[in-house]
Amino acid sequence: MLGNSDFLTGAFPAEYGNALSGVFDIKFRNGNNSSWEHTVSIGTMGIDLASEGPFKKNGNASCIFNYRYSTLQFMSSFLPDGAGNMRYQDLSFKLNFPTKRAGTFSFWGLELIDSNKEKAKASSDEWEYEGDRQSYKTAINTGIAGLTHRISLNDRGYWKTVLAATGSGIRSNADRISDDMVSNPENTISKTNWNFILNSFVNLRLGKYINRSGITMTGMTYDVLLKNYLQPSKEFLTIVDDNGASALIEAYTDFSFHLRNRWTLNTGLHGQVFLLNSHYPIEPRIAVKYQLPNKSSFCFSYGMHSRMEQLNYYLSRSEKGELHNKNLDFTRAHHLVLSFDRSLGKDYHIRIEPYLQLLLYNVPVAADSSLSLINLRDEWFIQDKFYSNGKGLNYGIELTVEKFLSKGYYWLLTGSLYSSRYRGGDGIWRNTRYNRGYMVNMLFGKEWMVGRSRHNLCAANFRLTLSGGNRYSPVNEKESEKMQDVVFDESQAYSKQLSPAFWADFTVYYRMNRTKVSHEIGLKMLNATFYSEYLDHQYNFKTHKVDIYRDGISIPNLYYKIEF
Repeated sequence: MLGNSDFLTGAFPAEYGNALSGVFDIKFRNGNNSSWEHTVSIGTMGIDLASEGPFKKNGNASCIFNYRYSTLQFMSSFLPDGAGNMRYQDLSFKLNFPTKRAGTFSFWGLELIDSNKEKAKASSDEWEYEGDRQSYKTAINTGIAGLTHRISLNDRGYWKTVLAATGSGIRSNADRISDDMVSNPENTISKTNWNFILNSFVNLRLGKYINRSGITMTGMTYDVLLKNYLQPSKEFLTIVDDNGASALIEAYTDFSFHLRNRWTLNTGLHGQVFLLNSHYPIEPRIAVKYQLPNKSSFCFSYGMHSRMEQLNYYLSRSEKGELHNKNLDFTRAHHLVLSFDRSLGKDYHIRIEPYLQLLLYNVPVAADSSLSLINLRDEWFIQDKFYSNGKGLNYGIELTVEKFLSKGYYWLLTGSLYSSRYRGGDGIWRNTRYNRGYMVNMLFGKEWMVGRSRHNLCAANFRLTLSGGNRYSPVNEKESEKMQDVVFDESQAYSKQLSPAFWADFTVYYRMNRTKVSHEIGLKMLNATFYSEYLDHQYNFKTHKVDIYRDGISIPNLYYKIEF
């Protein structure tokens, strides 16, 4: 389904906003407009159906769709604990209608449904950790649908407009069995969001200059209910119970033009306003590129970027019911990036990129505490009052060396050395949760043409990843034993680091190519090293100690695919 898509990091152009460190601009490709093609795949992970083709013979209009359905629930007896309870399905599509005079219209969409559940262990003798006495059910759905129109403006450029609606919802309920074997509510998460988006821009060539100017208007509706059982007060407290609407309005302009002597300049301005609290950052962007005659180039770019927080953080209430985080500002950052690119012949490419996220500022932090939203990952039950006066600092260097697919093989090596630090409400600089220090990725693939006529294909692809270990806060053992719960020493937040992480994925397959049909048998293996990722710490009721909680799933996907 994917067409040419852009993954941008650092100081990205002015057309992208409400993001701090990276943007993945995903585009669906058009379907085949000359003949119909179909794909059916059946494997241990589920089924996968795809089809594309023209609406009518000798026409330019086309359609493409893909549907996937998980069958893990039917294999629960053979899978690791919890894996058989995962259920998911998704549908994606794109309809493309070129016209002679009115431009091109595209209707596209994506729908995702995911669910998971777990039952508490029935006997108290089996309770080793808190999670053993908890049951939960979670259902998640996300839907996106949009209409895109693009029309040429003679030879000067084009005008593109997108109307889209996105909806997402999560329903989760957790219960806990008490010591007297009574099941009580533990927490409730109910959240529904709808975004209605208008994005429109004009891309014009003005002599030596190219200008892209546009606007994005996002209307947001929300309905959020968050309840949590608090220890030691033993209250089932409502943290968020709110519904309403707000909007984010963005506007930008971006100029690109060639200077003399191989220089190219891109400069722009992005502005946005969040109507819930009327904060409005104005963000300049600039990039200068110098092209050398030996297929090499240097580029320096700077950008100011900002991002709003999740809506439930703005809507959280104190124990007194006060809406105390509504006025949080955008988290903002200055980016500086220097890159060197060089093509080595037809098959090789090298890129070196030092970067400096010079200063993150206006980061929400709790007063006199190490708590910062920069470290949180989809935390729901936040009651603390935050102030937009925290800071952060990220810097590093990245190296990419690539051999493109030729002579039947390819490889890609990427490496990153980096540091990520933050300053909390207590004014102390610390490592962030994400400061692993380094990461190395190696991809390799090889194809062999086999068979009597060399029409069949045998292929193997591998990915290896090595990174520094997860960061975590040291545990206060005495307080944890006293409270029978994990108590961290937050004064030394994220000062500890686990051992390095190493994991591997691979795919091997054999394809038999015929005139109008091909058959493929393969094996895909994610996490072939059976690495268990660190998730948290847990208090062990049997040993009265705190244990590291890890989890990792390795599920081989043996599949058969037919294309016709």
